[in-house]
Amino acid sequence: MNKIKLLICSILLSIGIITTANAAPIYVQVDNGLGDATLDYFDGTSTKPVFNFNYTSGTVSQNLTSFLPSNYTATLSIVNLEFDINENGNWLSLNTLLDPADTSPFTESITSPSAYLSSLPPFSGMSGPLNWNLDLSSTIIMLSYDFDVISGPNSNSSVNNNLATADFFLNGSSDGELSTDVRWDSFRVELNKVPEPATVLLIGLGILGFAGNKRTT
Repeated sequence: MNKIKLLICSILLSIGIITTANAAPIYVQVDNGLGDATLDYFDGTSTKPVFNFNYTSGTVSQNLTSFLPSNYTATLSIVNLEFDINENGNWLSLNTLLDPADTSPFTESITSPSAYLSSLPPFSGMSGPLNWNLDLSSTIIMLSYDFDVISGPNSNSSVNNNLATADFFLNGSSDGELSTDVRWDSFRVELNKVPEPATVLLIGLGILGFAGNKRTT
Protein backbone atom coordinates (compact mmCIF):
# COMPACT_ATOMS: atom_id res chain seq x y z
CA MET A 1 0.00 0.00 0.00
CA ASN A 2 2.82 2.37 0.87
CA LYS A 3 4.43 1.72 -2.51
CA ILE A 4 1.18 2.64 -4.25
CA LYS A 5 0.92 5.84 -2.19
CA LEU A 6 4.50 6.76 -3.04
CA LEU A 7 3.88 6.09 -6.73
CA ILE A 8 0.79 8.33 -6.76
CA CYS A 9 2.63 11.09 -4.89
CA SER A 10 5.54 10.85 -7.31
CA ILE A 11 3.19 11.15 -10.30
CA LEU A 12 1.38 14.17 -8.85
CA LEU A 13 4.64 15.90 -7.98
CA SER A 14 6.19 15.13 -11.37
CA ILE A 15 3.18 16.45 -13.30
CA GLY A 16 3.23 19.68 -11.28
CA ILE A 17 6.99 20.19 -11.70
CA ILE A 18 6.95 19.38 -15.44
CA THR A 19 4.02 21.73 -16.03
CA THR A 20 5.87 24.53 -14.27
CA ALA A 21 9.18 23.82 -15.99
CA ASN A 22 7.58 23.78 -19.45
CA ALA A 23 6.24 27.32 -19.00
CA ALA A 24 8.85 28.88 -21.29
CA PRO A 25 9.45 32.61 -20.81
CA ILE A 26 7.80 34.90 -23.32
CA TYR A 27 10.12 37.74 -24.22
CA VAL A 28 11.39 40.36 -26.61
CA GLN A 29 15.06 41.29 -26.38
CA VAL A 30 17.13 43.88 -28.25
CA ASP A 31 20.90 43.54 -27.90
CA ASN A 32 23.48 46.16 -28.90
CA GLY A 33 20.72 48.68 -29.53
CA LEU A 34 21.55 52.01 -31.13
CA GLY A 35 19.21 54.83 -32.06
CA ASP A 36 17.88 58.22 -31.15
CA ALA A 37 15.86 59.33 -28.17
CA THR A 38 13.80 62.20 -26.88
CA LEU A 39 13.81 62.97 -23.19
CA ASP A 40 10.55 64.67 -22.27
CA TYR A 41 10.98 66.83 -19.18
CA PHE A 42 8.66 69.16 -17.31
CA ASP A 43 10.70 72.04 -15.94
CA GLY A 44 9.45 73.55 -12.70
CA THR A 45 7.18 70.62 -11.89
CA SER A 46 7.39 67.26 -10.13
CA THR A 47 5.93 65.38 -13.13
CA LYS A 48 8.01 62.30 -13.88
CA PRO A 49 10.17 62.56 -17.03
CA VAL A 50 9.59 60.25 -19.99
CA PHE A 51 12.28 58.64 -22.17
CA ASN A 52 11.32 57.64 -25.73
CA PHE A 53 13.77 55.44 -27.66
CA ASN A 54 13.65 54.72 -31.38
CA TYR A 55 16.31 52.13 -32.08
CA THR A 56 17.69 52.04 -35.62
CA SER A 57 19.92 49.01 -35.21
CA GLY A 58 20.24 46.07 -32.87
CA THR A 59 19.85 42.31 -32.70
CA VAL A 60 16.25 41.35 -31.91
CA SER A 61 15.32 37.95 -30.46
CA GLN A 62 11.94 36.88 -29.17
CA ASN A 63 9.68 34.04 -28.14
CA LEU A 64 6.01 34.91 -28.43
CA THR A 65 4.56 31.64 -29.70
CA SER A 66 3.75 30.14 -26.30
CA PHE A 67 1.59 33.05 -25.14
CA LEU A 68 -1.89 32.24 -23.85
CA PRO A 69 -4.20 34.56 -21.89
CA SER A 70 -3.27 34.08 -18.25
CA ASN A 71 -1.71 35.76 -15.22
CA TYR A 72 1.86 36.91 -15.76
CA THR A 73 4.60 38.86 -14.07
CA ALA A 74 6.61 41.17 -16.33
CA THR A 75 10.34 41.80 -15.90
CA LEU A 76 12.17 44.65 -17.59
CA SER A 77 15.98 44.42 -17.74
CA ILE A 78 18.29 47.11 -19.13
CA VAL A 79 22.05 46.70 -19.25
CA ASN A 80 24.41 49.65 -19.75
CA LEU A 81 22.05 52.38 -20.97
CA GLU A 82 24.00 55.38 -22.34
CA PHE A 83 23.23 58.71 -24.01
CA ASP A 84 25.25 61.00 -26.29
CA ILE A 85 23.53 64.36 -25.81
CA ASN A 86 26.10 66.33 -27.82
CA GLU A 87 26.06 63.64 -30.54
CA ASN A 88 29.85 63.84 -30.62
CA GLY A 89 30.76 60.35 -29.42
CA ASN A 90 30.87 61.30 -25.74
CA TRP A 91 28.64 58.59 -24.29
CA LEU A 92 27.39 58.99 -20.72
CA SER A 93 25.40 56.56 -18.61
CA LEU A 94 21.97 57.60 -17.40
CA ASN A 95 23.45 57.68 -13.89
CA THR A 96 25.97 60.32 -14.99
CA LEU A 97 23.30 62.42 -16.66
CA LEU A 98 21.38 62.50 -13.41
CA ASP A 99 24.44 62.94 -11.19
CA PRO A 100 27.72 64.00 -12.88
CA ALA A 101 29.67 62.50 -9.98
CA ASP A 102 28.22 59.05 -10.65
CA THR A 103 30.08 57.37 -13.54
CA SER A 104 28.73 53.87 -12.93
CA PRO A 105 26.92 52.02 -15.75
CA PHE A 106 23.14 52.22 -15.61
CA THR A 107 21.73 48.71 -15.21
CA GLU A 108 18.19 48.04 -14.03
CA SER A 109 16.04 44.96 -13.56
CA ILE A 110 12.57 45.25 -12.09
CA THR A 111 9.55 42.93 -11.99
CA SER A 112 5.92 43.96 -11.95
CA PRO A 113 3.22 42.35 -9.83
CA SER A 114 1.11 39.58 -11.34
CA ALA A 115 -1.59 40.74 -13.76
CA TYR A 116 -3.99 39.08 -16.18
CA LEU A 117 -3.00 39.63 -19.83
CA SER A 118 -5.52 38.82 -22.54
CA SER A 119 -3.25 39.64 -25.49
CA LEU A 120 0.38 40.39 -26.25
CA PRO A 121 1.09 43.71 -27.93
CA PRO A 122 2.18 46.05 -26.65
CA PHE A 123 4.48 44.87 -23.91
CA SER A 124 3.78 47.21 -21.03
CA GLY A 125 4.11 47.15 -17.30
CA MET A 126 4.56 49.12 -14.11
CA SER A 127 6.51 48.30 -10.98
CA GLY A 128 7.42 50.79 -8.32
CA PRO A 129 8.90 53.87 -10.03
CA LEU A 130 9.15 52.40 -13.51
CA ASN A 131 6.62 52.30 -16.36
CA TRP A 132 7.47 50.81 -19.73
CA ASN A 133 5.84 50.24 -23.10
CA LEU A 134 7.29 48.33 -26.05
CA ASP A 135 5.24 48.34 -29.25
CA LEU A 136 5.99 45.09 -31.10
CA SER A 137 4.83 46.58 -34.40
CA SER A 138 7.47 49.32 -34.33
CA THR A 139 10.90 50.10 -32.89
CA ILE A 140 9.60 52.50 -30.24
CA ILE A 141 10.38 51.95 -26.55
CA MET A 142 8.90 54.27 -23.92
CA LEU A 143 10.06 54.45 -20.32
CA SER A 144 9.01 56.76 -17.54
CA TYR A 145 10.64 56.82 -14.13
CA ASP A 146 9.15 58.31 -10.98
CA PHE A 147 12.13 59.59 -9.00
CA ASP A 148 9.88 60.92 -6.24
CA VAL A 149 9.04 57.44 -4.95
CA ILE A 150 12.62 56.18 -4.54
CA SER A 151 15.34 57.10 -2.11
CA GLY A 152 18.34 58.89 -3.54
CA PRO A 153 19.74 62.29 -4.46
CA ASN A 154 17.37 62.82 -7.38
CA SER A 155 13.73 63.84 -7.51
CA ASN A 156 11.41 64.48 -10.45
CA SER A 157 11.91 68.21 -9.95
CA SER A 158 15.70 67.99 -9.89
CA VAL A 159 15.85 65.68 -12.94
CA ASN A 160 13.51 67.97 -14.88
CA ASN A 161 15.66 70.94 -13.91
CA ASN A 162 18.89 69.17 -14.95
CA LEU A 163 17.45 68.18 -18.32
CA ALA A 164 16.12 71.71 -18.90
CA THR A 165 19.54 73.18 -18.06
CA ALA A 166 21.29 70.73 -20.41
CA ASP A 167 18.79 71.51 -23.18
CA PHE A 168 19.31 75.26 -22.81
CA PHE A 169 23.10 74.87 -22.75
CA LEU A 170 23.13 72.70 -25.88
CA ASN A 171 20.27 74.15 -27.90
CA GLY A 172 19.69 77.65 -26.51
CA SER A 173 16.15 76.89 -25.34
CA SER A 174 14.24 74.71 -22.87
CA ASP A 175 11.20 73.49 -24.79
CA GLY A 176 10.50 70.36 -22.76
CA GLU A 177 12.14 67.90 -25.16
CA LEU A 178 15.83 67.03 -25.32
CA SER A 179 17.04 65.01 -28.32
CA THR A 180 19.97 62.65 -27.98
CA ASP A 181 21.55 59.49 -29.32
CA VAL A 182 21.04 56.37 -27.22
CA ARG A 183 22.60 52.92 -26.99
CA TRP A 184 22.47 49.90 -24.70
CA ASP A 185 23.96 46.44 -24.39
CA SER A 186 20.69 44.65 -23.66
CA PHE A 187 17.02 45.56 -23.32
CA ARG A 188 14.66 42.71 -22.45
CA VAL A 189 10.99 42.50 -21.55
CA GLU A 190 10.00 39.05 -20.27
CA LEU A 191 6.63 37.64 -19.24
CA ASN A 192 6.56 34.71 -16.84
CA LYS A 193 3.34 32.80 -16.39
CA VAL A 194 2.13 32.55 -12.82
CA PRO A 195 1.48 28.85 -11.99
CA GLU A 196 -2.19 27.95 -12.13
CA PRO A 197 -3.83 26.91 -8.82
CA ALA A 198 -4.24 23.37 -10.16
CA THR A 199 -0.49 23.10 -10.76
CA VAL A 200 0.29 24.41 -7.29
CA LEU A 201 -2.24 21.94 -5.89
CA LEU A 202 -0.59 19.01 -7.64
CA ILE A 203 2.81 19.91 -6.25
CA GLY A 204 1.33 20.50 -2.79
CA LEU A 205 -0.50 17.17 -2.75
CA GLY A 206 2.64 15.37 -3.83
CA ILE A 207 4.73 16.97 -1.07
CA LEU A 208 2.05 16.37 1.56
CA GLY A 209 1.79 12.76 0.48
CA PHE A 210 5.50 12.19 0.87
CA ALA A 211 5.46 13.91 4.27
CA GLY A 212 2.52 11.80 5.45
CA ASN A 213 4.15 8.60 4.29
CA LYS A 214 7.36 9.47 6.11
CA ARG A 215 5.46 9.97 9.38
CA THR A 216 3.70 6.62 9.06
CA THR A 217 6.97 4.84 8.51
